[in-house]
Amino acid sequence: MLAVGLGAASESHRAGSSMPAVLILVTLVGAAIGLSVASLRYRPAILTVSRDGGTFLAPVGASNILQGAAFVILGGATVIGKIRGIVDHGSSWPVDGVLAAMCILQVAVGWHLSRDRFGVRLRPDGVFDRQPLGSRFIPWDAFVPAFPVSPDGRGGLAAYYLRPDLVRCRGIFFGRETLAATVDPAFLTRVIHEYVNHPERRAAIGSAAELRRITAGTGH
Repeated sequence: MLAVGLGAASESHRAGSSMPAVLILVTLVGAAIGLSVASLRYRPAILTVSRDGGTFLAPVGASNILQGAAFVILGGATVIGKIRGIVDHGSSWPVDGVLAAMCILQVAVGWHLSRDRFGVRLRPDGVFDRQPLGSRFIPWDAFVPAFPVSPDGRGGLAAYYLRPDLVRCRGIFFGRETLAATVDPAFLTRVIHEYVNHPERRAAIGSAAELRRITAGTGH
């Protein structure tokens, strides 16, 4: 609704009446992008239990949500402007129609990226990494036991495989040897290391009791 209101106001034909809406729009989008970049430095050491149980989820990062918000606000406001151009039957209405369709796609992508269905999931049988264009499943036995993963210095994890043949990828997936980390990389490293080296603890993955234990760091 905010994007719709700003889009309509920014397209006002009355002299000077659209400027406040444009400034608000630019400020909101700029703030969302700025906060998105800043939030990359803050990644909490948490996991959550999936709705159906049996899986630990790395929650979607604040950066993803803020980027999605920027996409939705900017794209939504732009769509309203282009639709107005089509309704007014201006000389450029075919171009406005194409741009409106592209902006709707932009809004859909932003909404898609901000949802919590993507990211790393820890399951009793291994690590499932779902991304917008593809997914990857890494059985626990595929990792190098002594050094399964480590922070890569870029906010993610570098993965080391003893059995790369066990790794399964679907769709378009970039970075076979990396894992995206929306939570604290050091924390996620410790958790993965524990389950790789303690098979007897994997069956408890997805339970509230196990989540309390692993989050408290009582891995002994």
